[in-house]
Amino acid sequence: MDNYATCIIPTDNSSQSESALIFGGGTSDFFRLTFYLSVDNASELVKMIKLKTATSSGLISTDAITSIKNATAYISRERHWIRLVLLKTIEGEQSRPISDDIKNDFDAYDFTHAHMKYWKRSIYIGAPLFRYPAHYDLQRKLWQPPQTIPVSRLAIIGDWLYGHSAVNDET
Repeated sequence: MDNYATCIIPTDNSSQSESALIFGGGTSDFFRLTFYLSVDNASELVKMIKLKTATSSGLISTDAITSIKNATAYISRERHWIRLVLLKTIEGEQSRPISDDIKNDFDAYDFTHAHMKYWKRSIYIGAPLFRYPAHYDLQRKLWQPPQTIPVSRLAIIGDWLYGHSAVNDET
């Protein structure tokens, strides 16, 4: 890799002889690391391929990423438009920005040190400098109205979603 690693994304691969991971690197790189096991299980071939990505398409924060079944959602570093995309692990499928519907809002938000969680068919985003946690409903494919809650970190404890305050010592 050319830069420091920012994330590791597991891929869902049903093949017994091949497994893969996607690594984020620096401010705009993504790499696919693939392991191939020989038929006799005596040797292994490892290949790392740099994926074609746009400049500043890397993560805005190391916690601004979350796994969603066979996909991954993350917030990129693009300055003109911070994108939230689904990075599909299925070959040939394109990633789709799901922040298009609230593009003007996304442009105004400060996602420095953002934190994301997937919980019960929804994506939640909190950030210390962002007083309105974003909530995207994957089942209905829509953004829920913002709530004025100063949430900076999210946690799933006992099958409940908790938001930790960016202002006070409270959850």
